[in-house]
Amino acid sequence: MSVLGRPSATVLITGAAGFLGSHLCDYFLKRDWHVVGIDNLLTGTAQNLAHLAGEARLRFLQKDVTTPFFVDNPVDLVLHFAS
Repeated sequence: MSVLGRPSATVLITGAAGFLGSHLCDYFLKRDWHVVGIDNLLTGTAQNLAHLAGEARLRFLQKDVTTPFFVDNPVDLVLHFAS
């Protein structure tokens, strides 16, 4: 998929280890997107993402979204599902 003139797109998903966030990780990875998943694991669980272990296009960061953070590469889409 080409987005914004680049061959692949990147989505940042907060709450990535929750029910909705983990399904969105699956959705975008199946469509060849790169996924940056962020979750503090207070309500989500790492088990929701365990089936994606070793997926090269997934980068998971255990962070709290109330604390500033940086990602290395630009993102094309941000989906905020952290609670």
